[in-house]
Amino acid sequence: MPLLTVQHKQRRLARQAASDALTAADKASHAPVMNSALSPRVRGDYQVALAALTQCREQLAELDSIPDKVALKARVLPQFMDFLQAYRDSGQRYPNEVLVFCVIWLFDVGDIESALSWAGLAIEQQQCMPGHFKRDLPTYVLEEVHDWAERQFKAGDSASPYLDDAAAKLTAQTWPTANDIVAGKLYRQCGLNAEQNGDLNAALTYFEQAQAANPAAGCKTRIAKLQAKLGLA
Repeated sequence: MPLLTVQHKQRRLARQAASDALTAADKASHAPVMNSALSPRVRGDYQVALAALTQCREQLAELDSIPDKVALKARVLPQFMDFLQAYRDSGQRYPNEVLVFCVIWLFDVGDIESALSWAGLAIEQQQCMPGHFKRDLPTYVLEEVHDWAERQFKAGDSASPYLDDAAAKLTAQTWPTANDIVAGKLYRQCGLNAEQNGDLNAALTYFEQAQAANPAAGCKTRIAKLQAKLGLA
């Protein structure tokens, strides 16, 4: 097996081990309480919100077009905001399906600021994605941020501060992922944005992070060109 492939595999396994260790440590000290341990009032509030969510999901299932689904999500999301704010203010920690679906729907409707605000809480509490999703919550959020930032980049619009903040959380393992492809393309997009803004040193760092995360990230030529421009080659 080529040396670079072995080194990449070792780095990936090390990141996975670190992610697993962080997850285990956090679960041990901050595990969400189960609904059965909640007060009747809190449990009742959650059940009301969950029933409303179920009704909205049933309405979505009856729609065929994506634009219609997005429009419905945009209409119903405001009805959950008071519940979510009360949940955040209470300091409660329990498996909260309403919170997670609202994060997903906020990304779907393009409200990146609100999506990331609630995603931060959900990731901190180690909330789980719905069963039909194949990725964990941090990986899902990082990929959604990348996809949004890529659209912004192609349209000539800024992705700051949300893209940079997501990359910083990935680097700090606050939002950990063992998915090399997602990590690589997020860092690569950060590099493209930094390069476009004339911050060549930051761009080089991001491209190097992309290649370290995923050797197939496609940044080798950009790294070489930036190193030459910066007199580092």
